[in-house]
Amino acid sequence: MNTKSKITGLSRRAIFRIFIICSCLMCLQACSSKLAYNNIDWWIHWYVDDYIEFTEEQENSFDGYLAQWLDWHKQNELALYEAQLKEINTEIDERSLDFNRIIDHFERAKSHWERVQTHISPDLAKLASTLTNEQIVAFFAALEKENKKNQEELNEQQAKPLAEQLKSRREKIEENIEKRVGNLNAEQKQIIATYVEQYIPTKKMWVAYQRNIQSAARKLFAGRAFNANFEQDLVAIMTNPDQFKSAQYIQASKHNMKLTATMIAELLTTLSNKQRGKLKQSVDELIETVASFQQ
Repeated sequence: MNTKSKITGLSRRAIFRIFIICSCLMCLQACSSKLAYNNIDWWIHWYVDDYIEFTEEQENSFDGYLAQWLDWHKQNELALYEAQLKEINTEIDERSLDFNRIIDHFERAKSHWERVQTHISPDLAKLASTLTNEQIVAFFAALEKENKKNQEELNEQQAKPLAEQLKSRREKIEENIEKRVGNLNAEQKQIIATYVEQYIPTKKMWVAYQRNIQSAARKLFAGRAFNANFEQDLVAIMTNPDQFKSAQYIQASKHNMKLTATMIAELLTTLSNKQRGKLKQSVDELIETVASFQQ
């Protein structure tokens, strides 16, 4: 039976995001994370089944690559995640997790993502070179369907009053933080509210970025029969996505990252002993989970 999969890495909702699932551990419950990671090959096939229908030969190639990627990830990447989490825990203990340290952790988390991109992109490009014209047409049609869905969500969001948008954003942030530290007090909620008003919305810029990178890939596929460097050019698209972002988007993303780091640093200074203990417990559980992946 054929398995469908999105193989070019053009959307963060595809293989890259699933493959680096353990860098998004904060979104997983510790009790189920090991099961998810150990069965990640199944999750990938299940999650990305709306893009391209592989031939049996392509499916076998993909499965072979996937096994290699997972082995590489387990042997080389998980220890880095564990080490960073331990650093965070120590910094929480020593109360040294300030703005600069938080920015550093953000950058290191980004580097985890980039290493995965760099490692698997050449294999994805090789697999992409085997696609038929019919598969390529189906792939970009599926992407356009996703683009329209994203645009509809954006339009719906922008149609809401600004006060409602800010309220929704604030509540999401409060919910995420309370999962790690417990109930927030009035002072902490006010800190969040203050920073939420300073965030720059990036959804519209992200939608444009998606279309830009997909357009570049479409042009590359259209001329692949006459391009001896097709695979290398596709790898360049996958591993250098920022070239398709507008200067405004890049600047807004940097602004929001710094704003988030400032907010977190300020919130950390207000934590009660009970909240700090719960936060440390949350990080301890993540450390144990990542360690269990390596066994």
